[in-house]
Order: sequence, then C-alpha cells, then structure tokens
Amino acid sequence: MNYLDNNFQIFGRSGGSRPKWRSPWLLGLIIVLLFWLITRPSVFRVGEGVALTLARPFWSAGSGFSGWLERQWQFLSSHSALTLENQKLKQDLLAYTALELERERLVSDNLALRGLLNYATSTSEHLTMAARVLTRVNQSATGVLALDVGSAVASIPLKLGDLVLDAASATALGEIVAVESRVSKFELFSAWGRKREVLIGETRVPAEALGRGSGNFRLSLPREVKVAVGDPVMMIIGTEEYSLGRVSVVNHDPIEAFQEIFFRSPVNLELLTWVRLHGL
Repeated sequence: MNYLDNNFQIFGRSGGSRPKWRSPWLLGLIIVLLFWLITRPSVFRVGEGVALTLARPFWSAGSGFSGWLERQWQFLSSHSALTLENQKLKQDLLAYTALELERERLVSDNLALRGLLNYATSTSEHLTMAARVLTRVNQSATGVLALDVGSAVASIPLKLGDLVLDAASATALGEIVAVESRVSKFELFSAWGRKREVLIGETRVPAEALGRGSGNFRLSLPREVKVAVGDPVMMIIGTEEYSLGRVSVVNHDPIEAFQEIFFRSPVNLELLTWVRLHGL
C-alpha cells in the first residue's frame, strides 16, 4: 500500500481530487499543439499551397474587376469633366461672338460719326446733328421711322419739317413729323401715296413725284420731254437743292400723251442706321 500511495503522489492523485489542468495528459496535449504550431508539418504547408493555388484565380478575378471598376469610374469622371469644359467653351464662344459683333458695330458707328463730323465742319448754314434710326422700313406700313433723339437730348432745336438726310450720301430721305422728349419720328418722302415736287435731269424739268414705298417713286411727264435712265432727280427746300435719286425706268408709249417714269433712292433703307438732321 505504501508503494501504491507513493506512486499516486508522484502523478498527483494521492488523497482527494487535484485540479484538471495539472493532469499530465492535458499538459502533454498542450505541448503537442504548441510544437505543431511552431514546426507546422510539411503536409499542412502543402495544403496551404494548394489552397492558395486554388484561391489565386478568384483573387485575380476580383483584382481585375476592381481595376475595371476603377477605370470605368475614371472614364466617367473624365467624360463629365470634358462635357462641362465643352459647355463652357461654347458659352465663351457665344460671348466672344457677341463682343465681336458689338466691336464691328462700334467701328461702323465710329466711321459714320467721323463722316458726320467732317460734314458738320462744312460751310452749310444749317444746323446739323446725327441721329440713329431705331426702326426699319419693313416695320412701318406708313413709312414713318423713329429716331433716338428728342427735344430733351438733341444738340440742336428740333421742329416739325426739319430735313432728314442719309448720313453717308446726304441724299434727302424725309422730314420730321413728330418730336417727343427722348425720340422723334420722320416720314420718308417715298412713303406710299405721298406727293413731292421734284426736278428731273440736267435741265431741271419740274414734276410731281408719287411715293411708292421703300425708296421708290413714280411720276408722269409729257412724252416730248427728254428723260433718260440715270438722270438725277432733285428737290428744292428753301434755296438749296437736295438729291432724291436717279431715274431707273422710263416707259414711253408713242400712242400715249404721257410717259411713265420711275426713280429710286440710292440709299438702302433696309440697312439705314445713321441719318443727319438739318434744322431749317
């Protein structure tokens, strides 16, 4: 019994029950697990290699898909940036086009005003000033056009009957028929149905011209009067003569007592921008 008791004491079983963690079998298992974790037998390393080999295609596919998504995002981002830049360039082009048109208009106005200033230094005894035409012939059925000067902003006194001349050629166009504070209006001599005393040709044959609209006139003369295409047509206001236009058509029928004559203003009224106002 003493021998057995001594053996039990050696293995920790003498007397009552001992804690399980002090069991030699449990200690041995722990030591084996630690040894396995440290040494990792080759069979497990081979298994890990096989697992890595099998998993590599999936990792590669996932990495490729991630790269594709990144490239698509970069493409969409760059496309959006290009679209915004394209829109900005279009807006800039429209702005530059508007500025270029405005520059051309200012250059044209400057040239016209230079001509008016030169005209204003002439020996004419009439007061003159420049005015911009605000409306077009095709906007007026009565042949009345608006100007951007009135009694409050005019540099010369404005009154009804003042003469309106083309700024470039000094061709007579019409006369003032209304004066307001900021604007005034003039009626074209060629307004439909309007009558005007004129002189035709170098011999200054008197006649009555009838307006036909848009710078066109018609008149009749006895067939004995010599009139040719290109003859000047003038008008007299006070003591001065002003050009109205030139003969463009002569209809001469030998059996008729009168010949029909058409003449027109050399000014393109559709493009009329600047005029001169003459105080009378």
